[in-house]
Amino acid sequence: DVSEQEKIAQLFCTLGQRIEKQQQMVDALKKYKRGVLSVAFDKYGSICSWETTPYPFAVLASRRSEKYDPRSGEQIPCVELEHIEQETGRIIGSIPSTQQSSIKCVCKSGDTLFGKLRPYLRKYAFVQRDMVCSSEIWSLVPSEAIIPEYLFYLVQTDEFIKIANISSGTKMPRAEWSNIEKSVFTVPSKEVQAQIVQTLRGLDSRILDAIDMLDELHFLKRGLMQQLFI
Repeated sequence: DVSEQEKIAQLFCTLGQRIEKQQQMVDALKKYKRGVLSVAFDKYGSICSWETTPYPFAVLASRRSEKYDPRSGEQIPCVELEHIEQETGRIIGSIPSTQQSSIKCVCKSGDTLFGKLRPYLRKYAFVQRDMVCSSEIWSLVPSEAIIPEYLFYLVQTDEFIKIANISSGTKMPRAEWSNIEKSVFTVPSKEVQAQIVQTLRGLDSRILDAIDMLDELHFLKRGLMQQLFI
């Protein structure tokens, strides 16, 4: 029936337009967040009115050194690079640590994960519970100078990513700790840090909601196509 076909075509056209608008919203929110990060973590402290203190990154955070051996038999969630969603900060899966054969890095609640392999992929996450992770991921421990979530947002800044991308490898570039540790970042008081974290946490919530809606729309489209054309 021609009229039915036209209705179906119109439905998919409308759904496609809705998906496109939702994608634009996700992109706009991500762009806005980068702008907020740029202002809040301004390298020279000239944009914002609060006072800042310069610190080498090594004073702000250290790499957690504890290791985990799968032969211990202790089962803990293990996060690999593919389990960290690009640019959102979400951990989207894990595997049992006892199924691994190589030594892993220990991560504690409050640490910040940062994927050092291909750092331009922007794979980072805030650790909510104790776990272990790939040796291609740094588990960064915040110092007393900063609140834990402030470190999580600091590693998302263009300034940090730019330094992390100065790497020795070409095909498999890895961030070099020697470049990161001596780089200087200006940090405000903990009260201001908390305000920055609260603002960015709210933005993250909006971005993740927008991404979830986009995923639901794609799922709806796939489901309709399967029902109509299979």
